[in-house]
Amino acid sequence: MQITKNTSPKTTTKTIAKSSSSNLLNNIKKEELVRLMMQSLIDLGYHILKGDWALAETLLGDLPFISHSPNVVAKVQFLIRQQKFLELLEKNETMQALYVLRNEITPLGENTDRLHQLSSLVLCSSIEDVMTQAQWDGTNGSSRELLLIELQNYIESSAMIPKHRLLSLINQAVEWQKRQCFYHNPRKEFEFSLFSDHVCDSFGIQRQIMYHLGHGVCGTDNAVRLWNPHTGVLMHTFIQHKDQVTSCVWLPDNAHFITGACDKVLFMWSVDDRSPIARWAVHRTTDMKMTKDGKRLITIGLDKCITIYNVEDMKIVEVGKITEEGTITSLSITKDGKFALVNIQDIQEIHLWDLDTLELAHKYSGQKQKEYIIRSTIGGIDESLILSGSEGINRNRGTRLDWCPVEPMQYVSAGDDSTIRVWGAKKL
Repeated sequence: MQITKNTSPKTTTKTIAKSSSSNLLNNIKKEELVRLMMQSLIDLGYHILKGDWALAETLLGDLPFISHSPNVVAKVQFLIRQQKFLELLEKNETMQALYVLRNEITPLGENTDRLHQLSSLVLCSSIEDVMTQAQWDGTNGSSRELLLIELQNYIESSAMIPKHRLLSLINQAVEWQKRQCFYHNPRKEFEFSLFSDHVCDSFGIQRQIMYHLGHGVCGTDNAVRLWNPHTGVLMHTFIQHKDQVTSCVWLPDNAHFITGACDKVLFMWSVDDRSPIARWAVHRTTDMKMTKDGKRLITIGLDKCITIYNVEDMKIVEVGKITEEGTITSLSITKDGKFALVNIQDIQEIHLWDLDTLELAHKYSGQKQKEYIIRSTIGGIDESLILSGSEGINRNRGTRLDWCPVEPMQYVSAGDDSTIRVWGAKKL
């Protein structure tokens, strides 16, 4: 056979080795290769936690490092040898630590700034100083576990599951189930099962009271009815008031509520008990509001007063009263519970009161309010706007307004022309 081209023995060896390696990988079962890599990862973790640094480094050639990271093996070796160096200092084996620093860490050419810091540790007077300057908690601390976590940054995620990954996935699943649950109450703790999806009790959570509709919004039969708003099923009927029920508020636990009526009594109820658990004699109540934290109750009534109560241990205590200039037709409070907005029919004004100082903060006028019950509300971005209904707006006596809970510049109006309209703040 005639050889027409010289071939370098060195090049031929490399080419053959590369070709053989490629063919070998193609012929090996992928499942077995993955098992071997996983075993190498397990062994690496075992040797690092045990402090067998030499054995740990022998496994580096079998690990699936991130290929796009330059000098990745040198970076991993630097981290392992740094731990080895610090542990030798901790044991007062200074000469061996210096040997590791000069002959094992320095030749890697990695992280020069950290290398200089490690060199200075040799001059520390105590191991406490070493740990403080190196920001390292010692062999008996969590340093080896933290080293393993840091090594994960250089290993393909498909081969090495990040620490606490299962818990992260479970937390994500739990949060997703909470968002999917119509009745979930974020104020209450729940146990979540891994064997079934989370569903809150439709009766016990996120309940809503709807008044029996007679004339307007008051219960003409003096009863309060508890409905499931999603199914339309009547859950309970609460009968105790002797006159029309005008208002109610939920306590933050979603298990108790307070009702007001024209019979000069406030009742506190439990949804699980059809009899009131507490009662208080008051003036005729026409509306009430509860702060989000459930610590303050504000009411208005036919006595032309705004009354402020503290709520604690299922009891209410009057702590303040504001006397107005005329009949109060509506009540609205800010989210923080510091201000109350009321409509005064007799003088056709809207008043904003500071509930802490019991002083009038602002007056607003311009709306028409003579024959009909007109309401106002606070909203917009940072609750910087006030909306009020008025008689004779576009032939619609606007009697009720509510801000959109997710879009601060939209609101809904309801009027006596039997229409509900959605508005943007630009229409103000």
